[in-house]
Amino acid sequence: TDSSDSNEATTRPIATFAITSTSSPSSSSIVVNFPSPAGGVTYDVRYGTATGSYSSTVTGVTSPYTITGLTANTNYYIVVRANNTVGSGTSQT
Repeated sequence: TDSSDSNEATTRPIATFAITSTSSPSSSSIVVNFPSPAGGVTYDVRYGTATGSYSSTVTGVTSPYTITGLTANTNYYIVVRANNTVGSGTSQT
């Protein structure tokens, strides 16, 4: 005998994108602009003071997003990741 059919799974890939601009309206904040790629529903912004080491993550943001509470005269590295109901896309710097 055959078993019953399994549930179908669908995927919706997330298109690649890049951060389009950043600006600093004050010494303690950065505004991050990024497009809404096809397939993306929500976005996470991760940032930190060393490349590849992002100590802070903000989830469910939209563009433009303002990161506040930063230390003046410090370099920050920022990545944005798009998410949808299937999972996450590649982080974009």
